[in-house]
Amino acid sequence: MEAILGIVLLVLMVTAGFCLFFLAVVQMIWAMVDVAISKKQSNGVKIIVILLTLLCLGPIMTIVYGCFLTDSGLLRKATLISLIVLVLSGAGVVGLAVAVPALRKQLPPLEKTGAIQGPGQCRTVESWK
Repeated sequence: MEAILGIVLLVLMVTAGFCLFFLAVVQMIWAMVDVAISKKQSNGVKIIVILLTLLCLGPIMTIVYGCFLTDSGLLRKATLISLIVLVLSGAGVVGLAVAVPALRKQLPPLEKTGAIQGPGQCRTVESWK
C-alpha cells in the first residue's frame, strides 16, 4: 500500500515540478514577450508589467497578465491549466502527507509480520539516548 502511495506521490510531485517550471520560467518569458509586442496594451502598461516582472514580482505578475490581460488565447489557457494543475497537485501531495500516518495505523505491527524477529533488533527512541 505504501509503495502505491509512494508512486502516486512521485507522480504528483513530478507533475507539480513541471507546472512550476512552466510558470516560473517559460510562461514568464512568454508573457514578457507577449506584452512587449502587444498592440492593444499601452506603453504605460507594457512598462509597468515588464518592470514589475523584472524587479520584484516575477512569475506572480506574469501569471496575472497571462490570466487576465493578454490577448493570446493560448497563453491564457496554458497559464490557467498549469496553475490549476499545480494547485491540485499540491493539494494531492498535502493530502497524501496527511493520509499516510492514518494508513500506517491500519497496518499490522512489524513484530506480527515477521519483519522483526524479536526484541533488540529494532532501535527505539529511548535506546538512542
